[in-house]
Amino acid sequence: MKTPKNKNSIRDSVGFTQEELAMLLGVTRSMLAKFELGLGSLPNPAKLLLAELLKQVKDSEVKNKPLPHEATQPLITEKQLKR
Repeated sequence: MKTPKNKNSIRDSVGFTQEELAMLLGVTRSMLAKFELGLGSLPNPAKLLLAELLKQVKDSEVKNKPLPHEATQPLITEKQLKR
């Protein structure tokens, strides 16, 4: 039975394949795989690159997220404004 992909994985957050992320970080695919499984570590330069990449993704998500009052307030239609 195939294990479902972890939807909260780093690669899902950044949208890269394992091969692409490994290349970007300057490590081997197998080193990244071991890191993802918690069986190994990444070199410090790769960790710094990964942290910066995740920060950019988070900043992008925050920018695109509606403000709390925008999310909870119903949209006012043109018809309602005319009343």
